[in-house]
Amino acid sequence: MSEAEIELAPFEHGHKQAIRECRFKTVNLAHTTAIVYDSDELRIRATGLAFTAYRPAPQADPHRWDYEARSADERVIEFVAALA
Repeated sequence: MSEAEIELAPFEHGHKQAIRECRFKTVNLAHTTAIVYDSDELRIRATGLAFTAYRPAPQADPHRWDYEARSADERVIEFVAALA
């Protein structure tokens, strides 16, 4: 591998299946970022994507957390775009 090449994390069947099962998934207009949302932390973790947790309605439901995962990996973007 040359110095310019970056080794990408695996993007396997299990990751794809978890993305398919997530509540919402899309790519941005420029097709440079895939974005995936779900309220199930284990499912978001199973996507293999970097994610953040947030509380969508902290006053109404303080125990509810949602998760947003993002990726700039071309393989993930292509896969998510094909699901739309």
